[in-house]
Amino acid sequence: MACSELGCEYKAKKESSIKVDRAMVHGIDARWWFCDYEGCEHRAKQSSNITDHKANKHYIGVKWKHCPHSDYKAKENNKITKHKANVHNIGVQWHQCPNCDYKAKEHSKITQHKANVHNVGVNWKQCPDCDYKEKRTDNLNQHMKSQHTSK
Repeated sequence: MACSELGCEYKAKKESSIKVDRAMVHGIDARWWFCDYEGCEHRAKQSSNITDHKANKHYIGVKWKHCPHSDYKAKENNKITKHKANVHNIGVQWHQCPNCDYKAKEHSKITQHKANVHNVGVNWKQCPDCDYKEKRTDNLNQHMKSQHTSK
């Protein structure tokens, strides 16, 4: 079976799947669900989307997760884990710079540190008009404007 809507290439074995496509994609014979929060006009074609909307926008039905070390709360466990690592240094896997005593919570910060401090892994940008080299494109552009633009 195929969807009968113009330009739609959806095909399915069951008529019920075609009805879902027509409702969800084309809005035909769709049952709309509405948010019952006062003043909210949000609507969705699935009741689960309304539940998610109410939790994310109006904080209705949210089961808050609490940090045991502070007043911080979040909707997801992974946010509590990140909070504990960033604020309380709990569960942190420290990354060590191989060239000095610098440590960071994120590996990307070590890469950035090595480039900025030790010039390791730097993709140097060369000025086309002189021997000047720079790590950052914006700094190279500033150099070119200030040194090589006729005034």
